[in-house]
Amino acid sequence: MKGLPRVQDASRPRDVFAVMVLGGVERLTEALRRGDAFDEQSLSEMRLLRQRLSAFDAALAARETLIEQPT
Repeated sequence: MKGLPRVQDASRPRDVFAVMVLGGVERLTEALRRGDAFDEQSLSEMRLLRQRLSAFDAALAARETLIEQPT
């Protein structure tokens, strides 16, 4: 046998964005809420993630404002 074959099921295919991006952010958020321990490197990486997400939020809000403005 080569590996494990897929079992028959009726579930729909999973969305990669939801699994990789949203799922990861959700797991990290829950770990923070639970009070899990993180080392200094992890804290630094979380701060970078926060900066990038804040920049994304600002850019998206700016674009949405342009869409909402009457021309």
